[in-house]
Amino acid sequence: MRQGRMIIRGFVLVLLAGSMLGGVASARDSLVVKIKRHATLREGGQVVNVKVKVACDPARGEVLEAFVYVTQDGNESDFAGIPVVCDNKLRTYKVRVAAFPESPLRRGKARASAYVLQVDPVTEETTSGQDTRIILIR
Repeated sequence: MRQGRMIIRGFVLVLLAGSMLGGVASARDSLVVKIKRHATLREGGQVVNVKVKVACDPARGEVLEAFVYVTQDGNESDFAGIPVVCDNKLRTYKVRVAAFPESPLRRGKARASAYVLQVDPVTEETTSGQDTRIILIR
């Protein structure tokens, strides 16, 4: 009986390991965009530094658009460009997101949205990735 449980547990572990490896491989094949949970308030609320992780395949074409913005209390920041490098590596970018002068940001919860679009110049096929999440501005 005990040996049967050990065999089943071993089989389950092999299946889990295989699915996790498959997840890593598929992440390399697609465009991944992830916003980090914490951001940093700067310049009296006129700037928030947001960290965004991006991974993309250079074979899928050039980056046409890559930006992040923040909304809080009904106010929206300007769009801030993400300087994406496509090399199949998950890279973290610290992006300086500027608020509009009449609507500064503050410490606390906010919503951040990031979007990246690649286009193949030959086939004109596009690949996109995005993330939207609640962040904590400190």
